Amino acid sequence: MNWHISCVLSKREEEEQLDVTSYVHLFDSCAQDSYTVFAILIDLLKMVKIANPHISEALLRSDGAGCYHSNNLIAALNEVHIHTGIRVLRSK
Repeated sequence: MNWHISCVLSKREEEEQLDVTSYVHLFDSCAQDSYTVFAILIDLLKMVKIANPHISEALLRSDGAGCYHSNNLIAALNEVHIHTGIRVLRSK
């Protein structure tokens, strides 16, 4: 069984408290490659947008697994906004 766990930290501008929501994608079997990660990211951010319509930007962090180290995935991140309404930003 393969799994992908995502934790989303969010905060409304007028509030100081962070909200933490965890999402789990479970698969009987799947390739652990950049295409799978991209599909999971799209699904995750669609769910985030439904739950929190005010969210329009996201910063991503990963555990450094090999499936995140891909030119295809990095190039595809520009397309995330089209599918989800959430723009992926580069951290400074």
